[in-house]
Amino acid sequence: MFATGHYLAFLDADDEYLDDFLRMTVEPLEGLEEMRAIKVGIEFVDAMGVPLFNPGDPRLVALNFSSSSNILIVTEAFRKIGGFPEYSEFRAEHGGEDVAFNKAAARFLEPLGRIDTAGYRCWNRTGSHLDRFIRNTVVEGEDFSFISLSEAQHPGGTLDQAINRFLAEVEPRFEDEVRSRKVASSVAMGDGG
Repeated sequence: MFATGHYLAFLDADDEYLDDFLRMTVEPLEGLEEMRAIKVGIEFVDAMGVPLFNPGDPRLVALNFSSSSNILIVTEAFRKIGGFPEYSEFRAEHGGEDVAFNKAAARFLEPLGRIDTAGYRCWNRTGSHLDRFIRNTVVEGEDFSFISLSEAQHPGGTLDQAINRFLAEVEPRFEDEVRSRKVASSVAMGDGG
């Protein structure tokens, strides 16, 4: 990795940051020393710029979590995670490296900041991961489900296994931090550590 700045952000070639992205993300990170990453909401639009989802669509939570284009992260934290996993399982049609990276960030970079306001615009194109996700999901009240899953996508499948393998590889790099949080939590609850 050749980045030398204090922060990293990831922009897909066909998407864009909204005007307030840097203000929305840098100010909170500079204000809270313990926070090393923050995610903003994503505005998902079609080729004409029309929003793809109503505000309460339950798929938005999954999409905002699984994307890495809506995160600003301290460069050293990104390096400590080890960057994005490059496992062969993630090179197939389903991807998965963004989900693995975001699960690691959520688990090991507590607190992971979150701003629901959109700071990033994702343009949908035919055949994209987003397009396939939309076509393969159905909203059921306040939840959604998949119409079909490949063998790799099933719980315990090769994608799940690869994500868990990545998390297991990242965990030792954060053992001291995890231990410190557990002791602080114990003391705060009166257990004495």
